[in-house]
Amino acid sequence: MKKFFSKYLSTKAVKDCVIVDTLGSDLGAKPLITGALEAHLEKKIPITLIGDESQILKLAKRYKLSAKSFSIINCTNQVSMSDTVVTAVKTREQNSIKTAFKLLQEEKGAALVSAGNTAAIMAIGVLEAGTFSGIARPAIATALPTFNNKGTVILVDSGANVDCNAYQLVQFALMGSAYNSFLTGAKSPAVAILSNGSEPSKGNDVTKSAAIMMAQNPDINFCGYVEGCDITAHKADVVVTDGFVGNIVLKTMEGTAQTVLRAIKQRKKKTLLSKVGFSLVGEEIKALFDEALTPHAYGGAPLLGLKKLVLVCHGRANKTAVKNAVESAYSLYKDNLLKKMEDILERFEIEK
Repeated sequence: MKKFFSKYLSTKAVKDCVIVDTLGSDLGAKPLITGALEAHLEKKIPITLIGDESQILKLAKRYKLSAKSFSIINCTNQVSMSDTVVTAVKTREQNSIKTAFKLLQEEKGAALVSAGNTAAIMAIGVLEAGTFSGIARPAIATALPTFNNKGTVILVDSGANVDCNAYQLVQFALMGSAYNSFLTGAKSPAVAILSNGSEPSKGNDVTKSAAIMMAQNPDINFCGYVEGCDITAHKADVVVTDGFVGNIVLKTMEGTAQTVLRAIKQRKKKTLLSKVGFSLVGEEIKALFDEALTPHAYGGAPLLGLKKLVLVCHGRANKTAVKNAVESAYSLYKDNLLKKMEDILERFEIEK
């Protein structure tokens, strides 16, 4: 490993680079590699790619890049989507996720972008990087569009924690509030719990307990329950749920967008009027859905609560998604997200 570092890593390129784990996604390494290379080329973002050295260099040649312009860590041991957390942490000792966090711990990178196994990323992240004081579990915070000129809504957790208790939902609310404040400057973002109805009697035991605690917490501007249809209507600035439900919400939105696009394409073929109409506005509608409600629109989402900056991409993230994620990671690093989040969280009352 030392020999490889000395061959490929320069001191200047390491400390502020975005580390990209190119292994473990549903679509293979190519989108991760090409997306990162394009971010590097277009935005001059320093990068370190972890993956199959020969494949990385082969794709880099297409962009007329040599290994001198970015860094490579050769690694072929990946954590698959079907691997358990125990397998990822204990069995696959030199996997790409562990390698990435080792670089972060050694300050040989500023941020990590990965489209790999989310549970493994979270588990290894907690073990290797640790969490902010009082935070039991990190959570993925996804910014969703609202189309009403009110900005974005933060959905947290959108996939990291399948099972959560009420205390953890309260922590997600605090982290989501802090992230929303970081993004928008809002001093007191409105926080709601995602439920099966807006009435206080709705929900389950966990959401009811969490609602009581949030309402009593002076650091949370709690506005009650919201339903799934209220998320993009911006009934709240932060919508809190467990990662099981949150991930289903995201993928349902993606699937709905794809269904609408298919319906539009089929409709335009039926009549002359529909063909003319589509020629006038069809591409705009397609672009609207494509840019706002598909995985590559938001690129990656931060795993809040870790002491290191990590962005998790959709398992089917394409080249554009990865490029956007790398650019977002570098921007959040330059804007000092972690320090500002920590400062905000220190002012909150966080219970373990």
